[in-house]
Amino acid sequence: MTADHRPASETFTFVCGHCGHTWDVLFRVTSFTGRGGSVGRAYIDERGRVLTTPLARAHCPDCGGRDVRVLAPELAARVHAAEHALHARARVRAPNGPDRAAPRP
Repeated sequence: MTADHRPASETFTFVCGHCGHTWDVLFRVTSFTGRGGSVGRAYIDERGRVLTTPLARAHCPDCGGRDVRVLAPELAARVHAAEHALHARARVRAPNGPDRAAPRP
């Protein structure tokens, strides 16, 4: 097995099928050539664990659920934009005062 010595970084967005929580994880990705010339990838997580797939040990950091999926990049971008808009609306700046949470409708 020969490793490609140019590891790349990829961020994956996960979503929990149980509680709906989304989160990002940064992986270092290394390509390698295995026996018979097959090409594979190894994902190294933030803890330094080598995984064959980003989903290998995925669990929700909020509820601990194991029903975890990877979002497609386009969908992940839409989810992040919606979360950003939600957080921006939740903060209201009081005139001449500190930030306070907006009242719920």
